[in-house]
Amino acid sequence: MCLPRLNLASLPKTILVPLAIGVTSLTVTGGIVVARQLGWLQSPELAAYDQMVRLRQDAPPDSRLLVVAINETDIKNQKRWPLSDLTVANLLAKLQKHRPQVIGLDIYRDLPQEPGNRELTQQLKAPNVLVNYQDQR
Repeated sequence: MCLPRLNLASLPKTILVPLAIGVTSLTVTGGIVVARQLGWLQSPELAAYDQMVRLRQDAPPDSRLLVVAINETDIKNQKRWPLSDLTVANLLAKLQKHRPQVIGLDIYRDLPQEPGNRELTQQLKAPNVLVNYQDQR
């Protein structure tokens, strides 16, 4: 039994054009999916993302955020480094009076800095205090 041969040239354009578009779309999409899965597109994607990040405008500071930093003037005023646990505990207490949703604290302590270790420990237990606290004891 012999099947008749399909002659594409004999098909009307109303069928041929959508068929060509569909086959081309599926071929290109399949090729992109395979290339992405094999990791061939990772470097160009990362390069494009890096370029987009470099070209975007800097966002203005968010007025909802407050950054409290310790600088040389603060250290000279306290006349000691590292700051005592009591000083840090008092700072956290002052911030808590303003009812912040979150307080983030990035501090390094390998030993308690008396006076005030008990007060600092109590302040750090507050549910809205997130601490990057490295205790090397």
